[in-house]
Amino acid sequence: RGLLKLGELCPLVVVKDGPRGAYACVGGEIIHSPGIAITPIDTTGAGDAFNAGFIRAWIDELPLEKCLRWGNVVGGLSTLERGGTGKVITCKDVENWL
Repeated sequence: RGLLKLGELCPLVVVKDGPRGAYACVGGEIIHSPGIAITPIDTTGAGDAFNAGFIRAWIDELPLEKCLRWGNVVGGLSTLERGGTGKVITCKDVENWL
């Protein structure tokens, strides 16, 4: 319900929900993309990594569902090393998870 309210104020709203994935609201429609099944080591920076993956896909003008998925994969994979920046994630890594 809160996501729909925010959607009335902004053309696009994205909410990250940790291991449960992410949600987007656009045009009164809510889209959910589940998180990836991994065992995290350190979640430091996972939200920032999600943003990087989402924006990378958004710049490439991919569909919103795929942008969410990119964010979830990059955010999830970033938790597989300690410290938030220890894991270098390539486009190939992401494509392997999509």
